[in-house]
Amino acid sequence: MHQVLIVDDEMPVVEGLVEVVDWGALGIDAVFTAADGYEALELLDKHAIDIVITDIRMPGLSGLELIRRIKATRSNTACIVLSGYAEFDYAKQAVASQAVDYIVKPVDFRELEEAVRKAVSAVDSRWMEISSYTKASRTLKENLVLLREKLAFDLIRGIKYTDDELKNKLEELELPYDLGGNYSLLLVRLEEEFSTENIQDRSLYEYAVINIVSEILGAQFKLWHCKDEHDYLVFLLCADSPLHQTQLINQLGPEIQHCVRTYLKGRVSLILSAEDAFPQRISETYQSLVSTLLQTVGHDRDCFIPPGPIKAADTGALRSLYEPPSLLHMLEAGRWDDARAKLAGIFDELQADWSHSQEHLLEAYFMIAQSFLHLLHKSDKTLSDVAPGHTLTGALHLKPFASALELNRWAFGTLALIQEDSDLKLQNGRTQLVKKIREYIDDHLSEGISLQDLAEHIYLHPSYAAKIYRQETGESVTDYLFRIRMERAVYLLNHSNEKVQDIAAELGYQNTAYFIKVFKEHFRLTPHEFRNK
Repeated sequence: MHQVLIVDDEMPVVEGLVEVVDWGALGIDAVFTAADGYEALELLDKHAIDIVITDIRMPGLSGLELIRRIKATRSNTACIVLSGYAEFDYAKQAVASQAVDYIVKPVDFRELEEAVRKAVSAVDSRWMEISSYTKASRTLKENLVLLREKLAFDLIRGIKYTDDELKNKLEELELPYDLGGNYSLLLVRLEEEFSTENIQDRSLYEYAVINIVSEILGAQFKLWHCKDEHDYLVFLLCADSPLHQTQLINQLGPEIQHCVRTYLKGRVSLILSAEDAFPQRISETYQSLVSTLLQTVGHDRDCFIPPGPIKAADTGALRSLYEPPSLLHMLEAGRWDDARAKLAGIFDELQADWSHSQEHLLEAYFMIAQSFLHLLHKSDKTLSDVAPGHTLTGALHLKPFASALELNRWAFGTLALIQEDSDLKLQNGRTQLVKKIREYIDDHLSEGISLQDLAEHIYLHPSYAAKIYRQETGESVTDYLFRIRMERAVYLLNHSNEKVQDIAAELGYQNTAYFIKVFKEHFRLTPHEFRNK
């Protein structure tokens, strides 16, 4: 769906276009209005406007100048010109250079609808071109390095991909790695000589080290790298010939350190993994390298550790508790089913490997409780607000639950209560939104209300406000406004002696003739006929 902005200083024209045209049938879900060019520019800065319908002659900023400014910064916005007969040549000139069409006043609604269809088609065609395969491929190539680094980072963090998914990603990113082929990980730690508070300087050093590693190993290995959360450089190496892969790296590792010392005046420590079949155990291998670097090298500098029997870094760890995405991430995103699946995985591991370990039970409890508490506190709630029967005082005695089964029941039960509270909060928020919209309409009925005015009052985007209102009430904001106006008109016609033009003004219709027209279309009678009857 698209959004339209109508710009004209003649309010009857604007109101007529908004009310009479069936915008939804034209693929338009939001219509904004502005009385002059400057107001239009403000709206363009706030909203993603696809089509602008503008008069030429307006106070302040003319329609043609408005179009020129739009095209200077929003080349994909389609513009339609409204023009009086005397300005025909002027409008024709504007259309030839900038606008997609023009409409001569007084506006023929069928002609306008056709122009809007044409504009919608032009906008869609332009965005189809932008999002085309060729364009996407070009953009992909421009960002290839960053995308490669992200995939490598995902793999060492433990993000899981099916074989087909990983194979497709490797092909898209032009990474010549075969599933099942041998690989090694090389971890590079830049030492204190490269420590700097200047992020740009640090990045330049890292880039220089990457170039040195690539220059020395590039002739013998396929290289793929990323930077981890510890600021270590991680290289995934695959030899063109699998023979003597480890031996080659053992020979070339000291050469990397020598070049860094000589040309960058600093030191690096290196640690190499044993070979494995790609992509098996990449995350486990990476974690064991980090652990070995800390436990074996520690604060020593300029070390090179060749492959050896490395103890798994997480032999005693509750792995599923920390595998990404985290439970807290799922809760914050409102992914309740994924959160339940995460908990199920945690308890399956607890039951299978740590059923008799009170410490692992505590570890799981504290991490799950921390995730729940963080989510609730962000909403200014406490755990006792949603789960009155539970407190955290038992944790102080280091035995809040006697078994994994008991913790399982508490975790799933509390999650259900948190979700229920979140859903209720969302529903209450929407109920209040509907109430605020209706109150605003009732209080400003005589002011010519627009969806834009309503949205600014409740601090929401007009399209979103309209969508929520329709979902909650079954009618659009425009339908409600029209219904209230007609109900009020009937009451005033039956219970007052006010003139029709005064009633029209009181209901926000600046054009009495237009009020009479819509009243007759709705009741099959004019206001005078309705009153007399």
